[in-house]
Amino acid sequence: MLNYQSLGVTATEKFQSMQAKTDVVKRIRIRFDPKIDQLESRVMIAGKPYLITRLYVDDDRNFEELSLNYVD
Repeated sequence: MLNYQSLGVTATEKFQSMQAKTDVVKRIRIRFDPKIDQLESRVMIAGKPYLITRLYVDDDRNFEELSLNYVD
């Protein structure tokens, strides 16, 4: 089970994702988990799989933010 806090997708993040030719539909904050990486991981939220498009780790506060996109 993944405990998370929903964050809004900012206009800056939308712009950066368009430059990288990806899309961001959801952002969440979770407690730091070293097993999660951006390249190979997906997460399941409310029965829907999401692909991790960006991962930001804040070591000082022991959390990470995930930018998510729908799995094709």
